[in-house]
Amino acid sequence: MTETRWTERSHALADALRGAKAITGPEWHDVFATAPRHVFVPRFYAMDSFNSPRTLVDGNNPEQHDAWLEMVYRDTVLITAYEVAGRMDDGTEIRVSKRRTTSLA
Repeated sequence: MTETRWTERSHALADALRGAKAITGPEWHDVFATAPRHVFVPRFYAMDSFNSPRTLVDGNNPEQHDAWLEMVYRDTVLITAYEVAGRMDDGTEIRVSKRRTTSLA
């Protein structure tokens, strides 16, 4: 991954957070604009239609890399681990998050 690909996204995220007034000081804008979030979220689980973690999105997978990078630099919650809390009558797993990244807005 080139430096430009993530830095453009991190600056866009910082600008969006400032525009939403989630961050107000220039020092916070600088922190979000320069933080390499992709280093801390190498993979996450995409949510299904029931808002349950379902599909692993891995930054090391060339087929998923662009989607992974785009999501890492969005202001959204990303599930990085889950546990199976039970099963529905049809056998579908009930999954709950164990850890997640945080969103400011």
